[in-house]
Amino acid sequence: MKLPSGYEDFLLGQFPADLVNRLLDALDNSVSLRHAVFHRQTLESWNLSNPEFLPLHKNDRLCNGAFFARDFVFAHCPGYYSGLYYPQEASASEVVSLLPENLNLVLDLCAAPGGKSIQLSHKLSADGSLVSNEIVPKRAKILSQNLERAGILGRVVTSMSPTELSSIFGPIFDAVLVDAPCSGEGMFRKDPQTISEWSQNQVEVCVARQKEILQSAAKLVSEGGYLLYSTCTFNWYENEGQIKIFLESHPEFYAEKFLQLWPFEVEGEGHFACLLRKSENRQKPNLRPVKPISSPTIPELPSEVQKYLEARGSIHQGRGGIWFYPKRIQPFLPFSQALSFCQEPGVLIVDSGSKPSVSHALALVLPEGIWPDTLTLKDEQVFQFLRGETLATDLSHGCKQILWRNLPLGFGRQIPGRLQNLVPKGLRTFVPRTNLPARPIVRGLSQTQSP
Repeated sequence: MKLPSGYEDFLLGQFPADLVNRLLDALDNSVSLRHAVFHRQTLESWNLSNPEFLPLHKNDRLCNGAFFARDFVFAHCPGYYSGLYYPQEASASEVVSLLPENLNLVLDLCAAPGGKSIQLSHKLSADGSLVSNEIVPKRAKILSQNLERAGILGRVVTSMSPTELSSIFGPIFDAVLVDAPCSGEGMFRKDPQTISEWSQNQVEVCVARQKEILQSAAKLVSEGGYLLYSTCTFNWYENEGQIKIFLESHPEFYAEKFLQLWPFEVEGEGHFACLLRKSENRQKPNLRPVKPISSPTIPELPSEVQKYLEARGSIHQGRGGIWFYPKRIQPFLPFSQALSFCQEPGVLIVDSGSKPSVSHALALVLPEGIWPDTLTLKDEQVFQFLRGETLATDLSHGCKQILWRNLPLGFGRQIPGRLQNLVPKGLRTFVPRTNLPARPIVRGLSQTQSP
């Protein structure tokens, strides 16, 4: 690998020569294996019920992480569309594990494309809320799509600057994640373009941007809350140096844990993370009570589905249809304001198009057993459905949640002689009609052809 001019000397000015040599040798090796984090089910439970279905081996550093062959194509597996797992680089997957569980309010400040937000959903309390923010609108749309596929119910998606968010919310979050934009030295093996873009001047630009983001992030953390900072780069200035600067100007915070992953030590591209905690200098205020909000009967929803949703939040009429709004965010941002501030103020559950109907997102947030009428597809049927094709069926009339191996794929409506496919056209898979065995062992594509 041809590294940027001056990069070796840049590292030698920060680290011992032995460490630098080991890092440079690692960067000259091939990229790490493809990796994913299991989400809908634990890796253990999936393997018990579906032995040898997926060609993977466990990541021993992460309880639900798994490595796949470099030529494995995630999008050729139904598990990708059902949110069974989310493809994520192995080192990056370890960051969220630094946080404790049972958090009520969590903010992912630089969230796209969404892998860490999906992991953060597992750190929430039973009725906790996740705010996922991405300042770039186009990337925020990708973030929304990935969170929808993962079926995260207690989510809100915003597309604002950290400064705007701090002025709207203030210090309310139990945890704030800053997966900061960085010089991307940990991407050198995966993306050659990052090599051509790297320079010491770019590092300085990143340091200034990171410092600004952290200033706003600090204003969003509650008393006793956590600020988790991470980058996919190696240099001291964006990592330990950035933390040093932050702590000098924020004495109310202290460092609790560090994570430094080098590509010569782990099966991954490398990552840095530091978990900071805000001191409790005074009694932490009680969590604001959530006032029950009564909802009218929604004719498109079975009563048991509406009851399930109302136990976890509230239901509102808004732009484009009817929305579910998660419980824990309500006292701090009423739904009427969320409509103005948020790219996605919760989960759209009924689309008010020309003919109101349940949304695709609703099918993905409901676990098996909540929607009263389901259809479980066989392996040989699943890609027919994902391509948007109708299936020849003779079932009772009505809307059915479509499942594959107990995982949701969308809705279908039984009409005489066939199942009408309700997967939105823009979300149907590109996978061709032929050469699709039930097991997703397919002809390999290059590493850059994602997902």
